[in-house]
Amino acid sequence: MNKKQFLSLLFPFDFKFCSTLDEIEGEKLQNIVWTCNGLTPLLGDLCLNTVESSDAYPINSCRPILRPLCDIKREIEHNGEKFIPSVTLRLSYPAEMIGLNPATWSFRVILKLIEWKFDIAKLIISGDAINFHDLSDFSF
Repeated sequence: MNKKQFLSLLFPFDFKFCSTLDEIEGEKLQNIVWTCNGLTPLLGDLCLNTVESSDAYPINSCRPILRPLCDIKREIEHNGEKFIPSVTLRLSYPAEMIGLNPATWSFRVILKLIEWKFDIAKLIISGDAINFHDLSDFSF
């Protein structure tokens, strides 16, 4: 799954992102975090709109902020609720989550992980997403 495909699944859920356009010569000025609230075609490219301003960023410059998949066995906090995702999923969808191999999970399990902002597409490894652990004072 590439970044555009993953973002298409992420759109129904509020998600945060950073843009390489907020960097100067490869050096980050700061971690400017934007909240996506829609998609706009602009000058032949698809752009992410932001809640915070009227800015729109080309998808290729955007890196969503995601949880690494290894956090599935750790306690996380999402929308003020603390839980262990692997336990919650096994209880909610017992026949749909076999082991910890994403290839064996149902689409409902995958969508729940996307809602919780898990990087099921390995975008952090490829540099197309930001590991939320690398940002200070950030929470979902």
